Amino acid sequence: MNIGISLVGISHLDEKYSNLKDSVGREGRTRKYDCCSENIIEKLIKPFQKNNNVSVYLTTYPNEHIEELIKMYSAKQCLLQNFSLSFMQKTYCESLRQLLDQNLDFIISTRFDILFEKDMSTLNYDYDKMNVLFREKNHNHLNFTCDNYFAFPKKMIRQFSDSIMELFNSGQTNGLHGTVHHLSTKIGYENIKILDKNDQLGKDNIYYYLPHCIFRS
Repeated sequence: MNIGISLVGISHLDEKYSNLKDSVGREGRTRKYDCCSENIIEKLIKPFQKNNNVSVYLTTYPNEHIEELIKMYSAKQCLLQNFSLSFMQKTYCESLRQLLDQNLDFIISTRFDILFEKDMSTLNYDYDKMNVLFREKNHNHLNFTCDNYFAFPKKMIRQFSDSIMELFNSGQTNGLHGTVHHLSTKIGYENIKILDKNDQLGKDNIYYYLPHCIFRS
């Protein structure tokens, strides 16, 4: 199987630039381009490489470490966006568009600043459906899901992208938690697989954690 692993978002942000604000007024937290790379390679990329042809794609913002980043991940393509004009949803859609002409069967999309707790290739994916890890815990909207990891067949790219923009146009400019609900109106909930029936927190769960949102010893 030809699998595309797409890393999206802020890959590096020096302390001196961390006071820059994006288009919705959020200040960036200091992030290092290599803080999570070893984990992503060992827990995500290499496991899928054992039985598949894997290509890595990057969509991020300009910084002084882009060349190192491309080399580190052996990336096939790297798309750069303007940070000061960026909306997270629009950047995500651009990451999907760069995959449209690629020879891929299945896509896994996640972020640069993530640390996986396990071999992500061992999950019980349905390679014909949109796969999300879990629903968000303690949220009034039952259709809100984890938005840090999506795994789906290439044939869903346009519908997924359209769903993200519907979410954005509805005024939800922070995160992708409601995207799967919008996607369900196009492909039906029967074509969406929630991998874990136990609701969890997107920032802290059994699959990964975000080092810039929660700190562990």
